[in-house]
Amino acid sequence: MNNSTSKKSEAQPAPALNGHSNRSAEELREQCRCDDPHCDCHHGPNVHCPAHDDKNPSLSINQSGDKSLWHCQAGCSQSAVSNALGIGGKPANHTKPDPAARMTPGAKGDRVKTYGYLDEAGQLLYQTVRTDYPNGSKKIFQQRPDSLGGWIRDLDGIERVLYNLPDVMHAKTVLVVEGEKCADTVNDALRAAGIYGGIVATTNPLGAGKWLASFSEALTEKAVIVTPDNDEPGRKHAAQVLQSAFGRASSLKLLELPGLAPKGDVADWMQGSGTVNELLAMVAAAPEWTPEEAAPGQAVSDPPPPRFQLITTEEVKSRPAPKFIIDGVLVENSLAAIVGPHASFKSFQTLAIMGAVATGTAWHGRAAVKLPALYISGEGSGGLKARIEAWEIRHGCPLPCRFLMEAAQMHVESDVTELIRAIEQMPEAPGLIVIDTLARCLVGGDENSAKDMGLFIAGGDRLRRATGATILIVHHVGKGGDTRGSTALPGAVDTEIQIKRNGDRLTLECHKQKDFEDFAKICLIKRVVELPNGASSLVFDLDESGQPAAKKPDDAKTKVLEVLVSKFPEGARAGAWQEASENAGAAKSSRFHDCRNSLLDEGKVYVENRIYKPTSPTSPTSPTSPIGLKSDESDNPNGQKSDSPVQSHLLEIGLIGLPESQENSSLTAPAEGDGIFPAGAGALNGYGHD
Repeated sequence: MNNSTSKKSEAQPAPALNGHSNRSAEELREQCRCDDPHCDCHHGPNVHCPAHDDKNPSLSINQSGDKSLWHCQAGCSQSAVSNALGIGGKPANHTKPDPAARMTPGAKGDRVKTYGYLDEAGQLLYQTVRTDYPNGSKKIFQQRPDSLGGWIRDLDGIERVLYNLPDVMHAKTVLVVEGEKCADTVNDALRAAGIYGGIVATTNPLGAGKWLASFSEALTEKAVIVTPDNDEPGRKHAAQVLQSAFGRASSLKLLELPGLAPKGDVADWMQGSGTVNELLAMVAAAPEWTPEEAAPGQAVSDPPPPRFQLITTEEVKSRPAPKFIIDGVLVENSLAAIVGPHASFKSFQTLAIMGAVATGTAWHGRAAVKLPALYISGEGSGGLKARIEAWEIRHGCPLPCRFLMEAAQMHVESDVTELIRAIEQMPEAPGLIVIDTLARCLVGGDENSAKDMGLFIAGGDRLRRATGATILIVHHVGKGGDTRGSTALPGAVDTEIQIKRNGDRLTLECHKQKDFEDFAKICLIKRVVELPNGASSLVFDLDESGQPAAKKPDDAKTKVLEVLVSKFPEGARAGAWQEASENAGAAKSSRFHDCRNSLLDEGKVYVENRIYKPTSPTSPTSPTSPIGLKSDESDNPNGQKSDSPVQSHLLEIGLIGLPESQENSSLTAPAEGDGIFPAGAGALNGYGHD
């Protein structure tokens, strides 16, 4: 306890009107915060009310123009708060509250307790507020912070999460109870015994029967014990939790406490004669739960609750938007692939990506989030040491990653289980896991088999769910330049990066970005780094010219555009355009997508209502072409008739050259926005393609 609050208030200006002040809301909130940095008063909208012994923050202070307004949810009058703050004519005389106290006596003898629900990063999402009245009744509701430091009594648009979620994510054993009071009672006992963290108690918001399937994600690969209240709703709720967690948790147990009164719970048991040691002993002795068992209070003949839980549109919309771990390139908690031909320096780039994430430094000018990282080197240690040393010399810092120097077979369930067990030994769960390469981690499987590749993808997804990490898979391309093997992999990943090499230069291109805009090409150039032992290795820096390596004329791109102009004068959807290009022998599969994306990037094709159109298409039936050429040969400056409208268009946009006799001819295209095509029509990129 300290008296810093009263010291602050003694120097304040003369009192203002009752209930508001000319002092800023943040200044008043700071006056009412305690010294415990973990208290809700530091990361929640409410602070401690100075007018009563407020050990649980209940005072909201908002800014309204140049004045501050306040309200005590425990019932203190505004004049009492004004006087306690030292701005109502009386000196402030309260002391900062003891953060260890758990309950708050209200002004009328009510006991009010708030329970904060945090996201994985520890940020407050919402609260459950429980009021126990002197007559034994209670009231429970949920509230979320508004943008002004106050509260809104609903959870509209807010993701529902488990209580104590940050600690649950790091725990190995999770005890699921019913209600925040029970969770706090168990966790207090675990803290007193010095074992909190390894085992954590949690609950879901809104009470029994409100368990969501999304809650079970946080229980993946954890030992889970469900302890029901001693009533029918409690037993049905326990059955719902067990069914939902089955297949995710590494272990499931049902623990019914002995000697509970009707409607009793684990808090009643521990506040009676129960101890934490007795609780842990019963947990150890409890048998494993399987779906074949009848749920508590459920007849064997009754069908079990469904494993799959349906959620509402609002619950879908309330889920947080994905975030990048490398800006614009890699998304958190996703599957990604980096592919390229042999000797295209794929491993160098994945090591650079991992180094950027592990240190939180930019990757080729793109910001990276600092996260633990793991590199599975299925190809062994050859050359890896030199690459690490080169990276450290280039960046001037150690590479703080973990490495697995053997292949884990991702299509084999037991290997994935052992890999997850090994990762659990890391001080922190990784945010990025590199699998180098797919071939080495699919030994015995067939890359061309959709079934085997599906098993590999399922293993990667299981690893992702267990760790929350982005899984980056290193793979090769086939002879045609497409990702090698079954199309199941490119279909499953959220992001696909393809590396192309031209001598000392590399180009990294986005072939797929599931939910975001494709990132721009990244052009790199090789740099030799001399190592202390006299050897050398490589790093890659951004190509200062900002240009991709020189390329030969792209005949496929010309042909793909010619198909669009000649066969679809009014434009076409991507599927029809691709099919026609394949039938004409212009390009196949992802080669078509390369050509289409390139034409979009260069502004030679644009998209309108999902219809792809040439930027300046020439209609054979139109007397005047939009690029300024008359179909009548008399208007040709050299007296020669163009071979075809297609050639005229390709000539105009620079995909074919002029005949020697026409090299000095001038073709004038209309300016953007002149009524023929809208301004910016050619500026659209590949985002949102079919």
